[in-house]
Amino acid sequence: MRLSIHRTAIAIALLMLAPLATGRLAADGSPSGPTVGVRLDPSKTWVGPARVHLEVGDLVLSGHELQGEYRIRVPLRPSENDVGTIRLAAISSLEQMQEAGGTLIGDARSAYGKVHLLLCEVQPDGNVLIDVISDVRTLTFKTRLHPLHGP
Repeated sequence: MRLSIHRTAIAIALLMLAPLATGRLAADGSPSGPTVGVRLDPSKTWVGPARVHLEVGDLVLSGHELQGEYRIRVPLRPSENDVGTIRLAAISSLEQMQEAGGTLIGDARSAYGKVHLLLCEVQPDGNVLIDVISDVRTLTFKTRLHPLHGP
């Protein structure tokens, strides 16, 4: 099995996240301020016998795009570890996306030059299914979304 083809694709998916951003709290203890991005819980998937872990930094809203960085780790094949950037387009409102759900389309760009298509299905309950699509296969990661609030 050839993991190098999927190294970037897997990395794009989503795993462990960057440190929590701190925002102000309303009187009831909930975050206040506008939603400025999202955080995803750690996720993993399998490629044959190898488990693949993905860490995704906070995805921050920039215009109508969510942008962030990822790091992929394949414990059985450290040579397949990777880093890169993620872009998810067509965001009109993070609050609306979280309430109603929807599909986000974007890409993951490896530091090694590979680009993979991403499809992220955001469900109203906060769960997210991420498909990383390469020429050879599609890898699916399941994670959970948490809003990041600004000042």
